[in-house]
Amino acid sequence: MNTRIPFKEVDKIKLNKLYRREQVKVYLFLGITLVISIIIGTFLFYFPEKDWSFIATPFALLFAVGTSWTWRENYKKQQDLQAGIKEKISGVITRKQISVRRKNFTYNDTMLAMAVQRVEEEEAGKPITRYGMQDAEIEGAAYQWYGVEILGTSYNVGVRDFLKVNEGDHVELEIAPRSKIVFSTLVK
Repeated sequence: MNTRIPFKEVDKIKLNKLYRREQVKVYLFLGITLVISIIIGTFLFYFPEKDWSFIATPFALLFAVGTSWTWRENYKKQQDLQAGIKEKISGVITRKQISVRRKNFTYNDTMLAMAVQRVEEEEAGKPITRYGMQDAEIEGAAYQWYGVEILGTSYNVGVRDFLKVNEGDHVELEIAPRSKIVFSTLVK
């Protein structure tokens, strides 16, 4: 069941914060790509007899792909902000998963202990965001991603919602349609 409803002010603030954070990444990737391209162009102009460009060109291409990928993901958030509409998706959780620094782990007792620890850290006064990561960790590129799979699509639900749902539960998610940012999770 997909239904469309307008954003709340909290949803706009959350999505706008994520959009601005991604905007910085876009500019960073773009700047690095331009610097590498200028260096390659300069060396090719002044040292045409040297055959080193086969080493540097993949790096420039890698950063160009990173720039386009980051821009594309950020553009989805921008489209969601402009549309101002979120979707409700209902379904059964087929899988729970935690990613730590881009390493995926299937749900088990160790992962449950990590998630419980994150909630305890928040209750002890450490700041935690909706995504189950501290703001300082976002800046340091270390994060934990708490996800569930519904109807064949993975969603990041945050640590609190991750702990309250189980595989096989019927849930309803409010998400941004293009960027798939989860605003709320309701267990039915």
